Amino acid sequence: MDRMAWDRPTPDEMRVIAAAFLHVRIGELIPHLHDVTSNSSIARTKYLARCPACDHQTFSFGQGRTGIVSICTDDCSPQSIASVIAQRRLDAGENPEEIWGRADRGLAGEDWNP
Repeated sequence: MDRMAWDRPTPDEMRVIAAAFLHVRIGELIPHLHDVTSNSSIARTKYLARCPACDHQTFSFGQGRTGIVSICTDDCSPQSIASVIAQRRLDAGENPEEIWGRADRGLAGEDWNP
């Protein structure tokens, strides 16, 4: 799929994307990915993992100023990747109120780290 062909996320999809990536730290994300490798440089560490959506070793990500910056080079949409990550976090026993509350606060521009 061409990146330009992605549909604009709905408000519900934006909430899932926020739960997976907005104000999330690398250490919070890595336990929910498979086959993670890193490539460190003086400027930044970049990571590669199996894409949660397509299961190919095509998901690259790093720490950005406001959370995780990521892309699947097989063109999986942010929505499809985020939904798998959010579900994995819930399946791992993370508190749903914390996951969704942080996402909602981040989307509203409020303090996300109580």
